[in-house]
Amino acid sequence: MAVAGESLMRMEEVKQRAAAGRLCLVIHGKVYDVSDFAAEHPGGESVLLEKSGKDATEAFEDAGHSGDAREMMQQYYIGELDTEGSMLERPQAKKIPGCSSPTSARCCCWLWLAPAVAVGLVVAWRYYRRA
Repeated sequence: MAVAGESLMRMEEVKQRAAAGRLCLVIHGKVYDVSDFAAEHPGGESVLLEKSGKDATEAFEDAGHSGDAREMMQQYYIGELDTEGSMLERPQAKKIPGCSSPTSARCCCWLWLAPAVAVGLVVAWRYYRRA
């Protein structure tokens, strides 16, 4: 919910700003206008343009932004997304068991590593038991 002094925006308003030429993104329920930052964005302006007027949370997290980037984005914050007054059109991120964040590349590797090690230990045990 928005704190005093913050603007509550519906997703439709975010889309309208984007249609009017502003680069507005929703990340973790917060609305950012990154129009003034687009030319400086290390990933290029095109990735921002692609997500303008949409929920960019998953793309933002998948890019693995640094703490400095997360701190920097606060200057482009323009309000909270009103999740109660409108339907969100963002895809629901898949929650991976054993991971603290949804669809994070950092924890996907652990999903196959433990079973692979277990299979390797069983194979090694059987091989040395026969020898």
